[in-house]
Order: sequence, then structure tokens, then C-alpha cells
Amino acid sequence: MFYSRFLYGAILVGFVPGAALASIAYTPTRPCACLSCCAAQQPQYPVQQNYVQSNNFQRTSSSVKPEHEWYLSANVAMNMWSWGTEYESDYSGTNISFDNDDYSFESVFGGSVAIGKQFESGMRADVEVGISSEFSDSDEIAKYSLSAPYVMANVYYDFDSGVFLGAGLGLAKPEVKLDGDLFENKEYSKNALSVKVGAMVGYSAHVADNAYVDFKYRLSGFRGPDLTNAFLWDQYVGTDELYSLNVKTGIVIENALSVGVRFYF
Repeated sequence: MFYSRFLYGAILVGFVPGAALASIAYTPTRPCACLSCCAAQQPQYPVQQNYVQSNNFQRTSSSVKPEHEWYLSANVAMNMWSWGTEYESDYSGTNISFDNDDYSFESVFGGSVAIGKQFESGMRADVEVGISSEFSDSDEIAKYSLSAPYVMANVYYDFDSGVFLGAGLGLAKPEVKLDGDLFENKEYSKNALSVKVGAMVGYSAHVADNAYVDFKYRLSGFRGPDLTNAFLWDQYVGTDELYSLNVKTGIVIENALSVGVRFYF
């Protein structure tokens, strides 16, 4: 009995001080009173910096700067001509309704080639040679035809968006033809040199290394030639007497839509 009481007392004497020391040594984790306090209490470790590529990429435009300065281009076009003609004759039987003809947006196909140079400033310049198909109109007296090959010097400015503006100055060589069974020589023709001026706007798409596709609109104008002394037989009387027919072609306004390829070399 004595020994058991002594053993219980020893256990109590040893347990109580140990529990007290353990409670002192153990401090429970409590939530911080504020975020700044938590941040201050958090251990600071060296953080490795991650280099992340910025999303501010440089914009790539459709008009990419070519690696070479010189270029060749080829274009096909739909040209729409508008002009007026006047007819004069000393034949008293000429029908007044044929004294004037007004043509509006008459379509002819065209094509051109050019060689040019690109400059660092965004400017470029080229020399262009072009041809067009022949427009023709017929009535009971004659067949009237008009064609107009040309050469032009052009300057352009290319914007970063791919849009470009331009202007051109050159020479056209329009040709007028009259033919028919009533003419003495069956066909009369006249050509002449005329100044041709134009303004252009368009868009260039970069499609391959050093290659571009150009979509262009051009407004231009030139003067047609005057054909005089085309002699007609008298279709009504059937005599050998001849009558003159003169044709005056006015200013031809050209609206042209074209697509082409520009290649740098």
C-alpha cells in the first residue's frame, strides 16, 4: 500500500512539471491580425526571376520592306473610257443624228509592264509601258475604232498598312480608224501623241519573299486624234463623186482597275 501511494505520487510529480514545460514550448499558430503583418512574418526566400516575353509584339504590316531595291511588275487591267466624238461632212445627205457620239465607261482590256526602284523613305518610282485592246463602234456609214498605247513615269508612296498613293505623267499614242465599204480607200487612220496624266491609289499584299500583289485604281486622261478628209462615196446616187468626213475625238477619261505582281531582284 505504501509503495503504491509512493509510485502514484512520483508519477504526478513528474507529469505535471513536464506538461507545464510542454505547454510553454508549444505555441499554437494563430491567424494574423492584418495582411501586412502576415507578409512581414513570412520568411523571405530568394526568388528566381522569370523572364516572360512581352505581349507588345511589333506590328508587321502588309508592306514589308524588301531586301532589294529594283523591281519588275506586270499588270492586267480593265480600262473604262469616257469621251465624245464630233463628225463633220460636206455631204448634204448626212444624218444629223450621227453628228455626235458620246461614249461612257466603255470597257477595254489592257496590260502593262514596268521597271522601277524602291527607296528607303517609302517612295518608289518606275517607268511603265502599256497597251489596250481596240474599242470599236459601227453604224451604216462607218466603223469607228480607238486604241491607245502609252508610256508613263510613275512615283508612289507606300504606307506601312500596305496602302499606296501615286501619280504619273507620260505620253499616249491614241489611234482612230474609220473603215467601211463606202470609203474610197476602205480604211482611214490617224494617230498622234498626247500627254497622259494620272493619279493612283491601291493596296500591296506581301505574298512571298520579295514578291507583292498590287491592286490598283487609276484615273487618267489623254486627248484623241482628229481624222480629216476621209472620203466617202455617195451611197444613194452611186456616182463617182466623193464627200469628206472629219472625225474629232475629244478628251478621253480613263478609269482603270488592275491587278499585278511586283517582284524585287
